Amino acid sequence: MGRITHIDGIHLRYAFQAGTRCLGSSREYLNLINVFPVPDGDTGTNMFSTMSYISSHAVFSRSFSRTFISIAETALLGARGNSGLILAQYLYGLSQVFNGHERISTKDFGQGVMEAFPFVLKALSKPEEGTIITVIREWSHAVNELSRVSQDFRDVLGLSLKTARRSLSLTTEKLKPLKDAGVVDAGALGFVRFIQGILESDQDRIIICDPSDGGPISRNFLKHSSHDESTSFRYCTEMFLEGVEDVPIEKIRESLSRKGDSLVISGADKHLRIHIHTNEPSEIAGSLKKWGYLTHQKVDDMFRQQKSLLITNSRNKVALLTDSACDLPQEILDRYNIHVIPMKLTIGKDEYLDKLTIKPEEVYRRMNSSNVFPVSSMPSPGEFMEIYSKLLEIYDSVIAIHLSDKLSGTFNASYQAASRLGMLQRISVINSRNLCVSLGLIVLEAASALESGCDHREVVRIVNTSLDRAFIYVSLADLKYMVRGGRISPMKGHIARFLNLKPVISVDKEGKGIHYSKLCGRNANICRIRDLFMRHWVEGKVSRYAVVHAGAEAEAAEFAEKLFGLTGKRVEYIMEISPVIGINSGPGSLAVGGV
Repeated sequence: MGRITHIDGIHLRYAFQAGTRCLGSSREYLNLINVFPVPDGDTGTNMFSTMSYISSHAVFSRSFSRTFISIAETALLGARGNSGLILAQYLYGLSQVFNGHERISTKDFGQGVMEAFPFVLKALSKPEEGTIITVIREWSHAVNELSRVSQDFRDVLGLSLKTARRSLSLTTEKLKPLKDAGVVDAGALGFVRFIQGILESDQDRIIICDPSDGGPISRNFLKHSSHDESTSFRYCTEMFLEGVEDVPIEKIRESLSRKGDSLVISGADKHLRIHIHTNEPSEIAGSLKKWGYLTHQKVDDMFRQQKSLLITNSRNKVALLTDSACDLPQEILDRYNIHVIPMKLTIGKDEYLDKLTIKPEEVYRRMNSSNVFPVSSMPSPGEFMEIYSKLLEIYDSVIAIHLSDKLSGTFNASYQAASRLGMLQRISVINSRNLCVSLGLIVLEAASALESGCDHREVVRIVNTSLDRAFIYVSLADLKYMVRGGRISPMKGHIARFLNLKPVISVDKEGKGIHYSKLCGRNANICRIRDLFMRHWVEGKVSRYAVVHAGAEAEAAEFAEKLFGLTGKRVEYIMEISPVIGINSGPGSLAVGGV
């Protein structure tokens, strides 16, 4: 092959595609050796997702500058995880230093990678040596030195790759968690794999890189590498902040630094991507809201990820997935390791993740103080494909139980994702025909069956049986929220308020929402759902029940106590209704459900 003395946007396109393929072939290995900063086993997935998003969404043209600007903008939007955000910031820096270059020489490239590196440091609150940033810096230095003596990109990349590999091998000695586990840094190895893929790229062949330098590592390795002191923060939180004027990055950094660790702020101008490990994603959203509006949020439960990776008992090799319209307390979700994909809430220009980045009380406050009514939306098929892919790397199969398909498209999106993956033999997607507390109890039935040792098929049978017994009755304090949400016409709402009618809401056997009865006054309404519940109890069809509410904790506790007095059976739990349901039921609503 001849020398490559200059590269343009077309070369860049092939380089990114080849590097991404190589990174993809190493994805599972990178997940396995992911022990820093948190052993949550997703570095490979996040880095590959970041680069795949760039490869498929960036606009590639002949111009090197315009192509890199598109790559940087796309990276900011599609970046995932700590290493993904660091790469996105590095790409942003490269887009700035290469601005105006239609094509570049090795000398341009060497100077550019050096000038772009400070952008990485600017994004980090606490840069750690022995990670991807060390390898990027030492690789950049090598590229700069080599570009002064060679005009051939193949030579520059080939020799600089040796430096990157040497730097990678030393990460084991620089960080105690890596040394204890006997591995290199996963993010740093991902970067090396990407450069390796570029070097070996050829338009006519697909690169399959050898995934490891250190021999095979089994998933049991993670049991020993996941050190107890890994993190005091539970949620890996990412948000896109738009409409920022004059970008007060240091003020944002100062505001967030007390709320978590692993803080990365990438981007500039009016667009910032924030990554942080925290225990309260809603506080992060609240802090950022004053600077602009929030979009493209992602919250990964690192506790759930670590617990899943450490599963060794074969009876738990079935993952249980539901959506956030399922009302189950956190302690139950944690006990049974139930995975939850969040629904979304949009309030004006701000997008939130249900139960994660906005609290119910904040939703109700904004409902009452603004003319803008919250709008709910389901996870996309792509988001379901992502979570299924992650789960099937760990579990043998998945059972997904979702709210009624007559009330949301969530079930259909989930089924479509499983079908696209060609995994319907390993994924059972179940339409619960319920929501809220009754959906929660159905999921709890499945979790209990799994814990008792039931296999996938038996759990599905138990769930389908519980669907026929499940019920929910909701008492509304005010119809105005259903009117504002478009569930009831304004005329009907006006008449109901005039007559002080308080409807009981339920779902029929097909999962459609129905107005079960209309009574005058709150007390009569509460008595009605108590009587409806007792019908099920007398018929012997209630094995467990629960009570949920929207800002009516005392009333819910009193109601649960009355049911205990009538039945002698304690309520499974009392909790706040999911905001994605509460925006329609409204503050003060109360519900009882059972199976």
